[in-house]
Amino acid sequence: MEAEQTEIPEKWIERFKSDVRDNPVARNAWKQLEAAGLREGALLLLYGYAGGSAIDVKRVHKSCREADRRIKAALRATEIAKTKPEDLFQRRATEKRAFALNSDFPPPSDDIQTVGDMILAGATEREPSLSVVRKSLIKSAGKRSPITSCMYFLFLLQGYSRKNGVQLGYKRLLALANSADDQRQLDESTLARFFKRIPKQSEILRVTLPKLPTP
Repeated sequence: MEAEQTEIPEKWIERFKSDVRDNPVARNAWKQLEAAGLREGALLLLYGYAGGSAIDVKRVHKSCREADRRIKAALRATEIAKTKPEDLFQRRATEKRAFALNSDFPPPSDDIQTVGDMILAGATEREPSLSVVRKSLIKSAGKRSPITSCMYFLFLLQGYSRKNGVQLGYKRLLALANSADDQRQLDESTLARFFKRIPKQSEILRVTLPKLPTP
């Protein structure tokens, strides 16, 4: 399921471009992003950093809550099936698990649309249990996850850029971020601490990314 694209006001874009022109570090980084064909995706993420994607974040939390509800129901059915060997309970556990695996993964991408897709993408030799998947999901996209911070959009921007051949370190990210929102004026130590706190489970979000334009 593809979410509707966020509408970016022209007024914000013009102010951002003006601030970028005044900052040599931001100007150089933006030129590289534009040359790589990443302008639209980068604008979406930087506008998200500036507070323009509150609806998208709420949508992610809603998907996370629904997936969590389905996984908990599947786990309960599995526990009941362990003590009740009757076909009815075994079938119910199988159905609940399938229902949980078919939950929308927040946020969806080209490769990962459902919780089941996420499991397959992260699986090694042994498929993780649903309880492990639930903890990872909540840690990566729940109410207390890093996605609640505007800086999470900078984390995604770094991954989006890296995936397409543009390296953005802290200084370049900061220059772009402060051009996107000149009221906040983020500093390097705050950004570095935030990036270090992001759980490993969120790496899958940075690799697959929300639905962003392909250069």
